[in-house]
Amino acid sequence: FARELFLDDTYMLEPLARCERLLVRFETDGLFVGKKGEVGQSGQRLYVDCCVTFMSVRGQTAEALVLVEVNDDQFAVAVYLMPLSKLDAKTRYTLIGVDSEKAPEKFAHTACVCFLPKVPVSHFRPAC
Repeated sequence: FARELFLDDTYMLEPLARCERLLVRFETDGLFVGKKGEVGQSGQRLYVDCCVTFMSVRGQTAEALVLVEVNDDQFAVAVYLMPLSKLDAKTRYTLIGVDSEKAPEKFAHTACVCFLPKVPVSHFRPAC
């Protein structure tokens, strides 16, 4: 899917867009859709296709991962956008970068957790 993206294209979240939970199961032979998620067919293979970088009209950048769910015949059945930073509805974002090579590493970093000493968890909010 990375090859189908063009720099300088403009994107915007739909006004009623909301985050939905996609559970990912890690296996020795790859990533798969897990059970009990809000989206995705359990057991289908997932690929981390690319990391995209957007810029808002205010000059703020935002990154997201593009995940692709495929069926047993390796045909794409769903494409998911996993924001790595906050994306606002009704904001135009221009695509300024597409990186397929670093996408798996960025995905791996989302599973890493770092706790700060003496900082209440209630001070943090989800990015989406």
